[in-house]
Amino acid sequence: MSDPQAFLNGEIHCWYNFVLGFSDKLVAAMMDRMDVQDDQLVFDPFCGTGTTLVESMKRGIPSVGLDASPFSCFVSRVKTNLTLSPDDLLKALVDVGLEYGHLKTSHDTQNMPAYKYLDESGMLKRGWISAVPLRHALALKAAIYRATPNATCRDAFLLALVANISTKIGNMKYGPEIYRGPKKRSVDVWNIFQTNVMQMIKDLVIAERANLASASLEDYQPVPRDWKVAVTKVLNKAPSLQVLGD
Repeated sequence: MSDPQAFLNGEIHCWYNFVLGFSDKLVAAMMDRMDVQDDQLVFDPFCGTGTTLVESMKRGIPSVGLDASPFSCFVSRVKTNLTLSPDDLLKALVDVGLEYGHLKTSHDTQNMPAYKYLDESGMLKRGWISAVPLRHALALKAAIYRATPNATCRDAFLLALVANISTKIGNMKYGPEIYRGPKKRSVDVWNIFQTNVMQMIKDLVIAERANLASASLEDYQPVPRDWKVAVTKVLNKAPSLQVLGD
């Protein structure tokens, strides 16, 4: 069983946080109170951005999560991907940086579907995100797709990009309600992205030292058919955390 004390703060959790989500400390306290063991399975029917799944992973406890949001599922999958390599991310970061330097000035971002949508929907006009930061973010997205060596690196980098797309790159603020802040004429999109990737690399090094990555994909099996009854009962109860034993 991995030592949870090897993770001193919010490692991996901080790769993407939702302002209204549960904190990792709350989930950790609940797991301690319920005395969750590594021969049990943690099931989170509303996994969101993966706080419960990541906390389970840190403790060496198998977990399963469900969510209706495709983006939430994407975030959770990246956070719990045990095949992520800090060395691979660092090498890919250099390649993406070179590609971004080229695309930043030459790529036709205004014809990309995301730019057209934000323009036609009025998001640009109303100032939820400014045109120049958006173009740079889309150029970086294109660089990620072109320069990353595999889907694992690509998805991690996409998460590093979108983690701050609404607030640091865009003009959205939370207080706790959502509101529009001052318009940004320019943003160092690369610096924000690079900082997030370096945090990922740092966290993955800590994970390796904690022996977290010793688990293999073969350790995780598909949910058997006879779980349908159990899962139905859990969903009807709508808990934030449920432990399924033998």
